[in-house]
Amino acid sequence: MKRFLFVLFLCLSPLVVWASKAELSFLKDLAGWKASEPHYLKYAGGEQKAFYIRRFYERGDGARLEVLFAGGTQGEKLAQTLKGRLEVETPDFILKYRQIDGYRALISYAPKEKKGFVAIFLKDNPSLLLLARFSSLSDEEIWPILKQLGWSGLISQGLAFLKEESP
Repeated sequence: MKRFLFVLFLCLSPLVVWASKAELSFLKDLAGWKASEPHYLKYAGGEQKAFYIRRFYERGDGARLEVLFAGGTQGEKLAQTLKGRLEVETPDFILKYRQIDGYRALISYAPKEKKGFVAIFLKDNPSLLLLARFSSLSDEEIWPILKQLGWSGLISQGLAFLKEESP
């Protein structure tokens, strides 16, 4: 996951501008979770526009969640990378694609460790992705938690932000 975030950062770094909370306040608090302040990044250069918002959450029982909402041209490249066809299921590891409320999603999960990663492909063209890394949660528990973020609202806000950034 660290490698993934590093690659994402490199993709977004050529024309980086730190965004303000007023511009990118899409990831809301989750009931029963302590949340960090969101981290925001946006860029626009020529035809390329992108943003990401990252936030950490922790629950009293030790469950942890890192959420990244990303959109724009560089997100399309990332989505293409994640939209492979390979699926694996063993007692130690699961890599599967699912349909969750009409959205295609990828889950990578280690059942014995109760750790995983999900990618939810909220929209293509422009690409909007919701990514989450989690621990001390099952692969079934993560979906209702992430749904609390309001996926349709994220899509609306992400599209509005990308439209505002148009040259």
